[in-house]
Amino acid sequence: MAKEKRINGPMVNNKKVIRSIAAKTVMANPGKSLVVVLSIALCTFMFSALFTISGSLIAKFQDDTNRQIGTSCNAGVKYLNEEEYNRLVSDKSLKNVTGSIHVGTAVNDELNKIFAQADYHDEASAKKSFCYPEVGRLPEKENEISVSSLILQAFDMKADSKEDYESLLGKNLSLKLSGKDKEQTKDFVIVGIHTGDQVAMAQIIVVSKEFQEKFSPTPTSSYYDNAASMSFNDCFGRIDAEVDFFIPLFFKYQIEKAIKRNGLPEDTQYGINWGSVGSSADFGTIAFVVLMLFTIFLSGYLIINNIYRINVYTDIRSYGLLKTVGTSSKQLKKIVNRQALYHSVPGIIIGITGGIVAGSLLLPMLMDGMAISESIDSKAVINIWILLFSALFSYVTVRISVRKATKLASGVSPIEALHYTENNSFRGRHRNHSATFTATRFAFRNVFKEKKKCFFVVLSLALSMTVLSTVFTLLIGFDENKYISNFLMTDFSVADATTDNLAVSNHVYDGITPSFLDEVKKLAGISKLGNVYAEPSIQNLNSRDYSRFKERCKRYYKS
Repeated sequence: MAKEKRINGPMVNNKKVIRSIAAKTVMANPGKSLVVVLSIALCTFMFSALFTISGSLIAKFQDDTNRQIGTSCNAGVKYLNEEEYNRLVSDKSLKNVTGSIHVGTAVNDELNKIFAQADYHDEASAKKSFCYPEVGRLPEKENEISVSSLILQAFDMKADSKEDYESLLGKNLSLKLSGKDKEQTKDFVIVGIHTGDQVAMAQIIVVSKEFQEKFSPTPTSSYYDNAASMSFNDCFGRIDAEVDFFIPLFFKYQIEKAIKRNGLPEDTQYGINWGSVGSSADFGTIAFVVLMLFTIFLSGYLIINNIYRINVYTDIRSYGLLKTVGTSSKQLKKIVNRQALYHSVPGIIIGITGGIVAGSLLLPMLMDGMAISESIDSKAVINIWILLFSALFSYVTVRISVRKATKLASGVSPIEALHYTENNSFRGRHRNHSATFTATRFAFRNVFKEKKKCFFVVLSLALSMTVLSTVFTLLIGFDENKYISNFLMTDFSVADATTDNLAVSNHVYDGITPSFLDEVKKLAGISKLGNVYAEPSIQNLNSRDYSRFKERCKRYYKS
């Protein structure tokens, strides 16, 4: 026998009535509604400003580091032949795979201060490697190149603006290229120019596929079949695969899985883009971020929850009257939730707008204080996901915060609502002695009359200060001197230009002469001066020492 559906009352479409009552309740007391809207706007302001600043700083740091490395990909697999590269390309578990081929290095005398690297890039790889031409196109013929503006400037060509780039298209540039066991001087036609980056480790010369196949053809044998006997020259012509993952976390784990999954040799060399946020993410970092987000959420929750509790207290008699005329507890919950929606929409809009404006104004000052604005611009990165996340974060905070208020409103009976006051017992006990209270004592008793409520108010204020002080400490805690000391212990370092250029075969180690040092000592403001001495040498290793040295290099590289 089919179960009969129980009906507790007439099925009435009351959505319109609930919306009307909620709207009228909100508009009945504009001052009180304004306080609620402003509290939501304040929390949303905190969320959006914090997310705008932190998101922009992360994006700036990541972009700056990517430019130093020379790629925006998550990871790279080195020295592949075409068959090995195609295995990675066909791997559906990888989001994107592009490839570049190292053809040679330019060793002209004009490039003594610049490491100029000649590579083949397709369109996708050139964009990922920051060498896609801003003016012109990528090379197609054997004698065509696309080149960095800094290389052109080294040849005394005027390449300071897009107008200069346009005027240089079609010009000839003679380059002396050093590749696998050979050198070649060739006149190239400039067909594309991209703006060179001072922070990059190498300035890129993009050559055509036709030139690459003639000058540095890709070997068919695997580099890793006999890696122990391979030299640096054997790297020319091989494919470097640049990989992006669907999940931007745990890059080392994912690239090792990809290498194993695609049957590549166990000793395949790979690199991790340490500029990406997910490259160094571990469970400790993730736990810290989750804890920070929870603290921010809890702070906003407590503020809004206290405001809504007060809001319900002031409207409690109205809810009692609604119950008297037949409004159910479920309908009262809907009314309070609808009020929260009416308060949330303007509050979230005001908060996001104010947060983005404040974050955009504060970001340049923070970047100046952290000394990172010289190499990158200080404009805020306004990402649609930041806006959506801030709005969602605020709305979820409001909905969770209002749950206790809806429970309080729906659970009151008409008689209780009629006689309800927050401090009924207090007023009854001291009705005849109120004149003996001072303002201080009255305030003290009023604060601690409801210990639970007092605890949550104090906790909300404490958490707000905790969030503020934590963010402030993170932002001003960056010590520029400590950061730089990882790379350089002095304010200035002077050496012959060939010392730091990997493309130069003959390094000059005695370029700093005694007469130069004497002139430096006479300069004002020099407190200390020291010298580093170096000379080229070749260390002969026996087979045992060489194998140990190679293993240590591999472990260091993969770590």
